[in-house]
Amino acid sequence: MIDLLLGGEGTGKNPARDTTDIEDNILESVSKMICRELEAAWRVLHLTFVFERRQRLVQVEKLLPRRKDSGSKLRDPGTGEPWYV
Repeated sequence: MIDLLLGGEGTGKNPARDTTDIEDNILESVSKMICRELEAAWRVLHLTFVFERRQRLVQVEKLLPRRKDSGSKLRDPGTGEPWYV
């Protein structure tokens, strides 16, 4: 989504670089909007959603390493590559 907003192709591929400050600010703003909408939707259960921080791809890969044997049926819509969760 961010790629398309900033004039990219929107292929869904992770860039080989770190995100820029502008991209980080947009991601944070969108994440906070999503949290507000989730809170409004789940208000009856008194749930609170808070955006604390964004994890860099390197950090996420350390926490959730890709596993070829996970049997995941999820696929990247842009590339068709399987998502290993």
